[in-house]
Amino acid sequence: MPETSPAPRSSVFRALIREVGKFGTVGAISFAVDLTIFNILLQGGLETLLAKTISTVIATTVAFAGNRFWTWRHRSHDHMARQYTMFFVMNAIGLGIGLACLAISHYGLGHFWPALQSRLADNKNLVIG
Repeated sequence: MPETSPAPRSSVFRALIREVGKFGTVGAISFAVDLTIFNILLQGGLETLLAKTISTVIATTVAFAGNRFWTWRHRSHDHMARQYTMFFVMNAIGLGIGLACLAISHYGLGHFWPALQSRLADNKNLVIG
């Protein structure tokens, strides 16, 4: 049986850890962008679900750019429009789930418990959704 060197495995593991770290950093920044823009739009008087939709579209674009040009910058840059479309479609599914959670909490349960219609409740819902 041939002896395998631990060096290649270690190198792959380090590269994977580095990539996961970059991906997590981009995700954290995108979440902060989403939360910040959502609150700015709410402060400006925008309706809750519209504010969430706008903030998510902007955060999705930030996440795509961060991952495309930092996390996976070494990969092919062919078909950027197709890549963004696929990324956005997958995030649109997540947006739908987040909007459903927000709508149920803010508009559904909020009629029975007015505290669920507060900005604090909406922000907590963003984490849950």
